[in-house]
Amino acid sequence: MRSRSNRVLYSAPPPYEGVGRPRIHGNKFKLNDPTTWWTPNQVLDVLDPKLGQLRIHLWHNLHFQQSAKHPMNLILVERTDQTKGKTFKPLWLIWVGEKMLQLHSSLASVSTPLCD
Repeated sequence: MRSRSNRVLYSAPPPYEGVGRPRIHGNKFKLNDPTTWWTPNQVLDVLDPKLGQLRIHLWHNLHFQQSAKHPMNLILVERTDQTKGKTFKPLWLIWVGEKMLQLHSSLASVSTPLCD
């Protein structure tokens, strides 16, 4: 599913320290604030004939504040070549499912571009 760029997600909580109530959320991940992002689990650069150079980032095991027990994967698709001085908004996608494929194997089976 697609996500708005002003959403906030959370990482998994740290291990229980034995004092008080166990934490439900870990670190904040604000989609519109790159200073809150940690190193992605995977990064892939793709050259699409129609869209140009794309950079795809993947983070595992994040969740919304209201659904701490439902982990998801977060995908960021960015167009890295700025043709004719035009800037493009990033595309934020969320994957929820039994198993997440690796980025390179997922893209190898796609015959159409990720987005228009």
